[in-house]
Amino acid sequence: MTNFNETIENLNAIGAKNYENLVKLGEMQTANMKTLFEKQIDVFNLVFNTTMSQVELINESKDYQDTLRGQMTLGQKMSEELIEKSRETAEFIQQAGEALRSFGEEIVKETTDKVTEAAKQAA
Repeated sequence: MTNFNETIENLNAIGAKNYENLVKLGEMQTANMKTLFEKQIDVFNLVFNTTMSQVELINESKDYQDTLRGQMTLGQKMSEELIEKSRETAEFIQQAGEALRSFGEEIVKETTDKVTEAAKQAA
């Protein structure tokens, strides 16, 4: 009967730890999605602001060449900012992936240790 009670206690401990890990994983994913959404909004704002600047440019330009020069400048500025935002997003995704990978490895190690301990107690 003692082995049965120990087995139930071990299963309860593993279940509680798994629940705790799922909550932590959910929190990590929520934070990651929030950050990605904010980055997406930044890109949308960049495109929107560039469009508004083009409208202003067209209204204020004196001739066709002035408009083209202004659009080239706006396009270059937007491209540079878009590349920087893409680089930041790629770095964030890499860091988030590494954090999730190490968290997964930690969970596997903890579970393996618990199961091994439980198996030794049962033997």
